[in-house]
Amino acid sequence: MVALSQEQITEFVQAAHHNLPVVQSMLAEQPELLDARQAQFNETAIEAAAHIGRQDIAEYLLEQGAPLGICTAAMLGRLETVRHLLQKDPAQAQAFGAHGRISAFYHAAISGDTEITALLLENGATVDDQALHAAVRHDHIDMVKWLLENGIGDINVHNFNDQTPLQAAIENGHEAIATVLRGHGAE
Repeated sequence: MVALSQEQITEFVQAAHHNLPVVQSMLAEQPELLDARQAQFNETAIEAAAHIGRQDIAEYLLEQGAPLGICTAAMLGRLETVRHLLQKDPAQAQAFGAHGRISAFYHAAISGDTEITALLLENGATVDDQALHAAVRHDHIDMVKWLLENGIGDINVHNFNDQTPLQAAIENGHEAIATVLRGHGAE
């Protein structure tokens, strides 16, 4: 087994956020990168792809043998897998992926599948206000509506860019979502 440096792992995990060809090339050269954890930000490549919503990269990593956890399954919209994982361990509804702080609920919002968010909620997840940003970023108006109807605590929660969901919707040209958010008092 080849010892990997944190620099190599960081490059691989960073690529998994956005660059499938680099991920493929690096993994072909060093297969041991597949499950390597980047220390500073506490994430693996599959976790990176999942919290950004890069289904193509996540699917590729799964094909290569990366583990399928509840966060990735939720992001991919794999309802039956999420159901199965929750039947085995209902506490998985409160699981976190990348950085040890991005919730399974957030990942489900990326998918746009309200059945998954409902299933997580039924199994003890709490509504993650940041999930609203995930739904806005991925232009899932039905998920935005579902979240607003099911317990978002702070409709004006700020994201990592210090934007509210309404500001993010406007910036990304998601006018229908912006209208819905305004209708719920978003600023």
